[in-house]
Order: sequence, then C-alpha cells, then structure tokens
Amino acid sequence: MTEKDLINNLKQLKKVQPRKEWAVFTKQEILGIQENISVFSFILRHKPAFASVSLFCFIIALTVLSYNALPGDVLFPIRKTTEKIELSTKIDQVQSLAIAQRRLEDLKKAQEKAEKNMGPAISEMQNSMSQATKIALKSQEKLVVQQVIDIDNEIKSLGVLIENQEIEQLYKREVELEIERIKQLSLTLEQTEMLEKAIELFDQEQYAEAYLMILELSS
Repeated sequence: MTEKDLINNLKQLKKVQPRKEWAVFTKQEILGIQENISVFSFILRHKPAFASVSLFCFIIALTVLSYNALPGDVLFPIRKTTEKIELSTKIDQVQSLAIAQRRLEDLKKAQEKAEKNMGPAISEMQNSMSQATKIALKSQEKLVVQQVIDIDNEIKSLGVLIENQEIEQLYKREVELEIERIKQLSLTLEQTEMLEKAIELFDQEQYAEAYLMILELSS
C-alpha cells in the first residue's frame, strides 16, 4: 500500500459514523460509572454520619429482638437495660414493683415453655422480689405491701421456692399490726377463734399462714 493509498483510507474513516445504539449505550456506561463514583465519594465524605445512623439502627433492632427475651437468653441483659431506662422516671416503689411483676411473668413463661431458662428466671425473680420487699418494708402504704404479698403468693402457687428473708419480716410486721387492730373490734365467736388461731401461728413464726388467717378473718 502506497502512502497515497493510506492517506485516502484515513480520509474515508473520518466519514464513518458509529451506530446510534452503540453511542447511547457507551454514554450510559460512562455516566453510570461517574454516578457510582459520586455516590461512593459522598459516603466517604459523610462516613461518621453513616456510622452513627448504622449504630442507631443496630441498637433499635437489638432492642426489638430482646423484647421477648427470658432470663438466661443472650439478649436478656439488653432487655433489662431497656426496662431500667423505661422505668427510670418512676419512683422507687413503682419501679421495683413493676420489675418484680415482669420477672414473675418471665418465670411463668419459663415454666411453661423453656425449662432451660428456669434457673436464671428463679434467680432474677429472687433478686427483684428482695428489692421490692425492702421497698415495702420502708413503705407505710397498704397497696404497696399488698402487691408484694400478692406476687409472693403467685410465686408459691407455681410451686417455686425462692430465698427471701425480707418477706418473712414483712409478713411479721403486717400480722402484728393487724392483730392489734382487730383486738380493738367487737368480734363474733367465730372471728375470735380465728384471731386466736392467727396469734398461735404468729407465735410459731408461721407469719405467712398467720397473714392468710387474718385476711380470712377480715373478709
């Protein structure tokens, strides 16, 4: 091929136009790459903000997943933390009673569905009841005392025994107060016999049983 022929071929190439479809496709590819690069650059520039949002979403997800966690489950500590935050604005006696009530519900669920959780559930129940009973001992409100005693009776109805030295002190105090109050009343023969039985149980340090007798007498 002579130099003249080569020059003529190059002139012919200048007249060649690419197909419209190919031109459009190539343009989209180039712009697509540029768009991806722009998004990636934006993320890099705002990395701390994206990290904070991701962490927040992760915490929310864990909180939701821990909602039904029972004592002994991996997510239960997260649930306890959430409960503390939720109840932090409540006064001590309301907070302690609410937690004790929730641990009672956990104990029931563990007994019904998850035997592996029974040990941790009993331990959590014991700790929460101890705290609630200490609050009740400091309180003079009958409603608070009665709620603690109701929870204790429900625990016993499940056939579960927990160590709670404070509950015996609470029963003792309440029985003493009720015996002195009832002595000032005019009683029937049957009520007198029930009071004597309650006093006998009290002297035998069977405070819970004496309390039940007092309740029956007062009903």
